[in-house]
Amino acid sequence: METGAVKPGDVEIVPGATGAFEIFRDGTPVFSRLASGRFPENAEIDALVL
Repeated sequence: METGAVKPGDVEIVPGATGAFEIFRDGTPVFSRLASGRFPENAEIDALVL
């Protein structure tokens, strides 16, 4: 698997009750699969969390 700049320990995975895939940065939502209807690309994840 090819990875970008995000390293283990940079993010925390928290299981949710709804099956949603959401990314938060400093407590602020920056991506929601439910709102967008898709999963983010790897490069998007790097840009969102760094």
